[in-house]
Amino acid sequence: MDFPLCISVRGKNCSGPPRTENGDITTLSEKLYRSGSSVEFRCQTYYAMEGQNRSFCDNGTWTKVPICLDPCVISRTELESQKIDVKDEIDVPENIFIQRGHSIELTCKTGYVLEAYSSQSAFVIQCDGTPSVIPKCKGDFKRLIL
Repeated sequence: MDFPLCISVRGKNCSGPPRTENGDITTLSEKLYRSGSSVEFRCQTYYAMEGQNRSFCDNGTWTKVPICLDPCVISRTELESQKIDVKDEIDVPENIFIQRGHSIELTCKTGYVLEAYSSQSAFVIQCDGTPSVIPKCKGDFKRLIL
């Protein structure tokens, strides 16, 4: 549970605002910030913010800065080698970026099923900060014969 943050509106000024990797400050930059003032952050495309989007000048020091979490990346080459398509996507880019906390639905190409679950051809990849495991698809010989 996060408690409200109490900051000093009287006190030392802060110098330039802190930075966050893979993020940008969206408010106007100043040379000095009065105690109690703040800057706002935004993460770059595909990066997910962890923490508050604002940092406050509190009596000469900045409060905690948000972290921009890396997205999961899946290469089209890997999908092609495993006989996998992105569900409902016609034009798949070279790399697919999935924002942390989001997922993507993939499906085996026509005539293929999941190697581990031969009755299934669709599956979901969740981006949770661990390396994405892409299952393999194999030829569905029963369907090809019929």
